[in-house]
Amino acid sequence: MQRYFNSTLLRNVFARICNYAYTVNQFYTISYVTKELRSTRQAISLIVDEYENEGWLNIHRRANKV
Repeated sequence: MQRYFNSTLLRNVFARICNYAYTVNQFYTISYVTKELRSTRQAISLIVDEYENEGWLNIHRRANKV
């Protein structure tokens, strides 16, 4: 798991955002994370899908929102 999170800077920072979100009990949208990390929506969506498939994230979906 540590290799995965440290494999790219984006994954590392995303993991920190997830940890912070858990600590403050707050959900963030992909759009919000994209703006904060100055990344593409596609890259963040891919990471979210990978985390969800591994069971590392609890995703709350609403109409047109993740």
